Amino acid sequence: MKVNSANNSSHKSVPTVKQKNKKGTSQNFATSDHGGVHIAKDGKYVGFVPTYNNCVTRFFANLFGWSYQVTLGGNTYHVERSKYLEFLNNNSEHDAEITSSNVWDFLDLSKVALKPSENAPLMRDQISASKAARLFKLMLHALVIENDVEKAKLFAGKGALIDTSYWLRENVEETFTTVDEGLPDDEAVDFAAARLTPLLFAADKGYVQFCQFLEQLKVDTAAKGEYVLFSKTTREEPNDTKVGDDYENVRSDGSLQTCFELKTFSTLNIDDLITTKFIITYNPETGKIERKESKQDSVKNHYTKPLECVTTQCLTG
Repeated sequence: MKVNSANNSSHKSVPTVKQKNKKGTSQNFATSDHGGVHIAKDGKYVGFVPTYNNCVTRFFANLFGWSYQVTLGGNTYHVERSKYLEFLNNNSEHDAEITSSNVWDFLDLSKVALKPSENAPLMRDQISASKAARLFKLMLHALVIENDVEKAKLFAGKGALIDTSYWLRENVEETFTTVDEGLPDDEAVDFAAARLTPLLFAADKGYVQFCQFLEQLKVDTAAKGEYVLFSKTTREEPNDTKVGDDYENVRSDGSLQTCFELKTFSTLNIDDLITTKFIITYNPETGKIERKESKQDSVKNHYTKPLECVTTQCLTG
């Protein structure tokens, strides 16, 4: 039996199909989701190609020549042959039909001249919400923690959420929900924090090209952030003390002790004070952020937590 391999070297003798020259600094992106690979050019979605994802089916697909191994950004995607050829002929710029005989120059997606439709949707709207959220966290880590703009751009192009805000707290790890996420109730704390979007953070850092790329992805340039002072104070108020049943305990020297449990009940009063100092906005014309002093009143959140302390006391005699 003759096996057709995706890596068969005989393709070298076949005339290649020329791609039309790509203009500017366009970049292609790919994301695995929904059983296939989603492909985009810059901010525009191009299409979807089914892939072999199970290790067993992938092995046999490679063995019997049912798949092509397509690469992009260091990742390899095992795509269905017929669907990939259909995708290329419908969505790339070339001077002749692409077939199984001349497809070999189109297996590196970074070099394929893609042509999204005029009204192409965005990548993040075509993948699952959970995948877009995971990509957002990866993008934010690359941007905020690693200061790696190119890596952050990769996750944005793959379909990361880009309008989601997060809290950047001084001396406390960042959070994606509320300014007090993960803080212990019974510890007083003071810190400054900023609620930002990736666009606001990048503009503040001077990452001009990344801001421009986010604008290509239809980022919300009107989104607002804020700079706040956060303070948590605690105060304990005793409520009641109860004595439990007593019992006798013989010590090692033979003496007798009478022991009992003492239960103390109290209430922990907790106050969170949030004072907004500045409202932060993005100026698309300058590519910079603007800070405007806030006139909002401070917000005070009061809540309580019941406390119970149990101690054992023993009397000798």
